[in-house]
Amino acid sequence: MSTLLALQKDLRQELQLMNEFAEENLKSYQVWHHRLTLITQMEPQLPELVKEIGFIHDSLMPDPKNYHTWAYLNWLYSSFSNLPEERGGNRFSSQSWKAELEWCERMLDSDHRFIRSPSQEGHDWLGEKVQLLSGEDEAKGEVIGRGDGRNNSAWSWRWYLVVARNGAQPDVGAELEYALSQIRTIPHNASAWNYLRGIHKHFKLPLSQSLPAILPYSIIPAPSIISFIPQNPPPVTTPANPDTPLPVPFAIEWLADCKAEQAAAAESSEAYTDAGGLYHELAERWDVMRKT
Repeated sequence: MSTLLALQKDLRQELQLMNEFAEENLKSYQVWHHRLTLITQMEPQLPELVKEIGFIHDSLMPDPKNYHTWAYLNWLYSSFSNLPEERGGNRFSSQSWKAELEWCERMLDSDHRFIRSPSQEGHDWLGEKVQLLSGEDEAKGEVIGRGDGRNNSAWSWRWYLVVARNGAQPDVGAELEYALSQIRTIPHNASAWNYLRGIHKHFKLPLSQSLPAILPYSIIPAPSIISFIPQNPPPVTTPANPDTPLPVPFAIEWLADCKAEQAAAAESSEAYTDAGGLYHELAERWDVMRKT
């Protein structure tokens, strides 16, 4: 970068070169890091940032779990939303954050297909990369990407957008329902279960609050467990997938943790024994990979 500045080179021209390099080397840290230093030096305003975000979104279409690209997206938003006031402060509008969350939700929607838009004309590399990585004939048409509810990087990004970023004002009830709806769609999805736990832990909510929606995925709804379900459970608006193999180990683990939570609150040795039995059942029968 110091060489470019000393030679007074056009940084936008260098950025265009990085476009071409990124298209051919999506997993190159060097390419993304050099792009990072260019953008830092250029200090773009919102219209330029929107264009850069569009490029990042396009770059994730061929490989939606590319950590290099996700890391760059996180850096871009974090850097330009946390600028000091003398440098302009947060460069993103509320509409920008809303649009990014909507895009993230499409990335987590396993039924969503990303279609080539007019703004992507000339990005022939998108279709070529998708076809190369997926090997599916569908990629030859207008579909250039797919959502995936199991994409842990997208889940982490949602956490940043909704909970972790400065100025976030999360609707806790909506986040619980979103995670539960994803679990009902893909019940064995570890990422959705982890997100649900994260919401409970971050906002100090008892695990039993979500138990009514989780019980259908367990084959052990013992009366002692049902007894401490909240009297007014949250509404369930998304039907469960009828083809789900039961039980779901994550649901049994949730039951055991609820029992342990209850035991700690009541200092009940009997509840601890019940929790221990559930953990034993989980290790010996339903999730033996974690036995050790």
